[in-house]
Amino acid sequence: ARGSDLNIFAHKSLLKPFAKFTLEKADIVVALSSALKKIAMKLGAPSNKVFIIPNGVDVTQFDVRDKNSCRSELNLNLKANDKIVLFVGTMESYRKRIKGLYYLLVAMKEVIKHVPNARLVVVGTPPRVDLLKKVIILGIDKNVLFAGMVPHKKMPIYYSACDVFVLPSLMEGLPTTVLEAMASARPVVASDIGGCRELIKCGVNGFLVPPGDTKSFAQKIIQILIDDDLAVRLGRVGRKIVETQYTWRSITEETLNMYINLLKMRKSRKF
Repeated sequence: ARGSDLNIFAHKSLLKPFAKFTLEKADIVVALSSALKKIAMKLGAPSNKVFIIPNGVDVTQFDVRDKNSCRSELNLNLKANDKIVLFVGTMESYRKRIKGLYYLLVAMKEVIKHVPNARLVVVGTPPRVDLLKKVIILGIDKNVLFAGMVPHKKMPIYYSACDVFVLPSLMEGLPTTVLEAMASARPVVASDIGGCRELIKCGVNGFLVPPGDTKSFAQKIIQILIDDDLAVRLGRVGRKIVETQYTWRSITEETLNMYINLLKMRKSRKF
């Protein structure tokens, strides 16, 4: 269970019976977060068969890098004193609204009033016409840069170039983008939903905001952008959390142990 599979598709009338059958019959169900575990159980998965194994992140690829040198590599005409707010996510199909970019754009209008040199860098699929119109209507087109699709190997540069990473989603499993930002020692402002609650500790490595609350998003983004010491402290703690809990080595060990236990359980059965 990774997110959309249970959050969205498993509740559609045509798919729900298949989802329930699969969850009820599976020997083991793996959920990325406790929030997804609860949904799996509501759909019929026995509680003793649902295990939580989160996503991991490559801490050697997503590491702490020099902000200025990374900005120079982006070729986005960023100035040295610009404050960069980063959004990473797809803007296609049903995810267009779920990823919450519309709310972030509205929040940025308020952010720019207090931090005129704030720039929002949007990484993801090419922007839809309605998004471009929204930026123009809000009058923030000079402060928003759409970077389009970016190869995953180049993403560490984007994270390290930013001052704060923002995820305004309305629904998430356990967002890998938040883990990547944390591994890059960047503070995070995210919606108070699902797996985000398990990654972000308010005031420790970032802030959680009610989903869709543009004023609160703006306040927390501004708070980080105007306080460099706070940004550094939050980022350092985030990096430490990833190093101790979310490396791929530790996640792989958990997954391997799960399969070993499953094999032992099946061998002990009497057919």
